[in-house]
Amino acid sequence: MPPAGASRVRPVLALGGIALLAMAAWALFRGPGRGPRGAMGDGGGPRTIVLVIVDTLRADHLGCYGGKSAATPVADRLAARGTLFREAYCAAPLTRPSITSLLTGLYPLRHGVHDNVGERLGDEVPTAVERLAAAGYACGAFVSGEPLDATAGLTRGFAAYDDRLAEGRAPPCGGAPYGYAGYAANVTLRERLGERTVAAALEWSRGAGPGSQFLLVHLFDPHAPYAAPAPEGVRYAGSPYAGEVAYADRCVGSLLSGLEAAGRGDALVLLTADHGEGLGEHREDTHGYFLYETTVRVPLLVAGPGVASGRRVEGPVRLVDVAPTLLALARAEPLPATDGGSLAVLLAPDSPSSPSAAGPSDRAAYLESRYCAHRFGWAALEGVRAGAWKLVEAPRPELYEIPADPDEARDRAGEPGAAAALSSARAALAAARPGPGARAARAPIPAAESPYGAFVRSGAAPASGRNPMDSAHLIRLFERGRSEAGAGRHPEALDAFQAVLEEDPRNVAARVWTAHTRRRAGDLLGAERDYRAVLAEGADPGNPEAERGLATCLRRLGRPAEAEELLRRAERARPEDPWPLAGIAGLRVDEGRLEEAQGLLERALRLSPGHPVLSENLESVRRLRTAGDRLPGARPR
Repeated sequence: MPPAGASRVRPVLALGGIALLAMAAWALFRGPGRGPRGAMGDGGGPRTIVLVIVDTLRADHLGCYGGKSAATPVADRLAARGTLFREAYCAAPLTRPSITSLLTGLYPLRHGVHDNVGERLGDEVPTAVERLAAAGYACGAFVSGEPLDATAGLTRGFAAYDDRLAEGRAPPCGGAPYGYAGYAANVTLRERLGERTVAAALEWSRGAGPGSQFLLVHLFDPHAPYAAPAPEGVRYAGSPYAGEVAYADRCVGSLLSGLEAAGRGDALVLLTADHGEGLGEHREDTHGYFLYETTVRVPLLVAGPGVASGRRVEGPVRLVDVAPTLLALARAEPLPATDGGSLAVLLAPDSPSSPSAAGPSDRAAYLESRYCAHRFGWAALEGVRAGAWKLVEAPRPELYEIPADPDEARDRAGEPGAAAALSSARAALAAARPGPGARAARAPIPAAESPYGAFVRSGAAPASGRNPMDSAHLIRLFERGRSEAGAGRHPEALDAFQAVLEEDPRNVAARVWTAHTRRRAGDLLGAERDYRAVLAEGADPGNPEAERGLATCLRRLGRPAEAEELLRRAERARPEDPWPLAGIAGLRVDEGRLEEAQGLLERALRLSPGHPVLSENLESVRRLRTAGDRLPGARPR
């Protein structure tokens, strides 16, 4: 049996046609002397382009950005021989929507992916990788964390998409610090060590031939829980996040050294992050909840032949600018429409060093967070960084003058003297806010309790209007409850969830996790009652986690007919969701009807190709059939 969560390297064919030239900046860039040129591939762009995404990396923890907590010599050398953008912003402080924006050049309102779970990029939305593949690049992706596995919908254009996440790193268990609050992490995401991801990328690069290559290498290590291997884990024992940052930096060095040894030392390298980390500032332990600089400002470094050395670019830029930039550097066809603009002109040694010179965009950065809206039914957050001002639009808006107040310690929104600035920032937000675009395709919610907390289907639960930024204490209580539940300390977990519900009775995630905890503790009747309350009282009708939890209770209570009726209703309501089929397959296994179970799991996998849990379940059923085994007490059919 493969390790839990393991999946194969996925060969993926490039899809889609090539759009006509659509941006005036494209013609400008292609002109003589515009932009950097390295070792040329067949299409005129650099022969090797490497995009390194270090998950959960705060810009201010790199030495080249003034950080002193960790040694980051590799990133610092890249900055010394390349261009550093001082104020780069992600679109959302969550991995899947942020990287989807990076690869499409679109904000979440346009590409439709707002969360790490429950949504995937629809096939109708073009990506920069498809354009690179059409331009002759062999494209390989090597990811290290669950939010970017193949269910994210980002595989198009890649010749290989390697998301073998369970290899080489068992899920961290109790004792590893999860966020600034320091509680033990027991609810974790599938991941693999950065060094193993780098090794896989280098192996593929060596075998892909001498032609043009685009490598996407995603390192998950700085993500909580913080548990860097030696020597960084030992050296930074008192500052484990810094240890993860230092380890990731070493992994980037191994990647670049390996490429140099393989004759690709002239690669054009872009290094960035999907988002930052709260580390307790503004009462945010990790990320996703708020829109402060700690989590939405990211590093962005570009280095390679023809890139200006030692340049520091002032003013806001965005991760939605990366896709247009990559395509401009590669001399590939641009995407038909983006919310970003190419930064390529800023990289040439003779170019100006302000973002306004890079194109018509004023580089206002749109920001959003729907994490608390999706889980707790609270208000969604939107924001904008435009010029000197940063606005977070919420039930109680916040306004900061970032150059004068980089730590966002002084909220100016209520000051009479800042009324004009507030009005201007709101106008900038309205202008930066893209119109609705493609609808996100649904992606499966994980089979077990979601490590992200119970996911509330968008629009299904009544919004309470609670301001997330006024409710950090409830977020910490909820996260502590999940940690206690994961450690098997069920009474402590229930106490934490109850404390949340005393103040916020409509909190769906706390209600669902109360039911999960009762079920884990063996209180099946209590869990059944709680699951039914969530589904019946309108808190979140059709909540998939509550439905699956209830079906599990009914199955364990010896009421399989009720469980199947519930799963059949869920299948009819959400035909794109594979988990009702997987649940019915489990009932068939109980009955010894293995051929039917196999057929149901095969159908589920057609809905979510390559999903590791479904794949492992299917392989288990096939082995049972081959061996002729039957579960004790099962009735062969």
